[in-house]
Amino acid sequence: MANYTATAVSNYFAVKDADAFTATCERLGLEYSSTTKDDRTLYRVSGPNDDCGAFPRWLPSDDPDEDDITVDFVREIAAHLADGWVAVFMEAGAEGSRSVTGVAWACNNTGSVVTIDLDDIYGHALMLGDHCTKALPIIVDARET
Repeated sequence: MANYTATAVSNYFAVKDADAFTATCERLGLEYSSTTKDDRTLYRVSGPNDDCGAFPRWLPSDDPDEDDITVDFVREIAAHLADGWVAVFMEAGAEGSRSVTGVAWACNNTGSVVTIDLDDIYGHALMLGDHCTKALPIIVDARET
């Protein structure tokens, strides 16, 4: 069984409080970097430098008997955005050759979020014709060969 491996990155955006923002990134395990444009520091985030690389959907509980803690990293980062700035997060990944996925989120500091998923293409594809199968790998049952 293959593991899910992703590339996850955001655009650059301004934040209200750099220390609070970086503390949230560290708690979520997000990598972050900054640049300066027009005398303003802008930040971007990416998935952790681990085997998976995806944006976090949960964090391990401190208690081994407890379930992992679900997190909404988009809303957590959105809370740090400066007024008028929009953060865009993109993630694409695969589980070996079994599945390819991709999702993008855009958010602002008021909590508005827009999400686009690669699977959305199937709804659009049906506007082009009556028949559209999903892009899935061919699975050969060893008993049939």
